[in-house]
Amino acid sequence: MKKIWVLALALTATSAPMTAQESPQTVLGPGLYVFQTRIDHATCGDGERTGYVSSYFAAVDGIPGSRTMQMNLLNSSYWPSWTLTVSPSNAVIGEARMRGQTGPSAGESRFELTFDRNKFTGQGTRSYDATVNGQRQRCRIGYDALLRKLD
Repeated sequence: MKKIWVLALALTATSAPMTAQESPQTVLGPGLYVFQTRIDHATCGDGERTGYVSSYFAAVDGIPGSRTMQMNLLNSSYWPSWTLTVSPSNAVIGEARMRGQTGPSAGESRFELTFDRNKFTGQGTRSYDATVNGQRQRCRIGYDALLRKLD
């Protein structure tokens, strides 16, 4: 018994203190959500018209209190897998790559949301390569985003 106590004290003395990034969060938990985007602006003209709203069923998986979780959009062809990070200020940051793409020209999407009453709202951007008028270019879309838990 004495050896176990000494080992526990040694492990406690050598562990680093928990940082704000590692401390548990309480704003986002695993569960089913609805994720919506509304186009604000697009550079290439190939995105949906401004104001267009897309709705997705989102499964958020992870450990309650964790600052990193996974979000899978069950009905998205282009952006199905997201990594969600809860910042020390409790903003939810989502990052995804376009399905099947890798490398520096891969499509990317990112949003940052804040909690307000019963939902998260904020803005995001998507960028991807497309051929416009016979020329390959990087296209960008800005969008408003909403994430709300289904009860």
